[in-house]
Amino acid sequence: MARAGVSHGTFYTYFENKPAALDGLIDATAAELQAVVDEPWDTAGGSAAIEAVIGRFVSVFAANADVVRAWLEASARESHFATRLLEVRAGYVRRVGEVIAPALSGSGHDPLLAASALVAMVEGAVTQGIAVDGSVERSELVRTLRALWVGGVVRCSEDRA
Repeated sequence: MARAGVSHGTFYTYFENKPAALDGLIDATAAELQAVVDEPWDTAGGSAAIEAVIGRFVSVFAANADVVRAWLEASARESHFATRLLEVRAGYVRRVGEVIAPALSGSGHDPLLAASALVAMVEGAVTQGIAVDGSVERSELVRTLRALWVGGVVRCSEDRA
């Protein structure tokens, strides 16, 4: 509270406790992530469109690195925060699944399973590379993730059942 420049009394005027404050921060971060999910994805743009979406997701993570870190730590200890994380992730997975489903049609690969893996890849890379230590150049991370996504989906689409 001292870092925020507010007294205990002022803090507790707005929040019942520290977990409630984290919930408020998560609400704002989740809304930003949901905005990325809700944006139109120009699937006709192919690889560049995928790179743009991943770039927006990475930007939200990077801008909210402290909240994301606290959220991930809290989700390991408290089911409430774990549930919130799963809910936000599910929206992103669902949207990616919708986008890649046509490419995977007839391949025998489940679009939601593939989307879960792709989202986990981005989330893990961003959390380790940007949100945790900042050791990875953002543009390089986005470019690499885009190549892995596109290459993975193309390869899966070639597996005809």
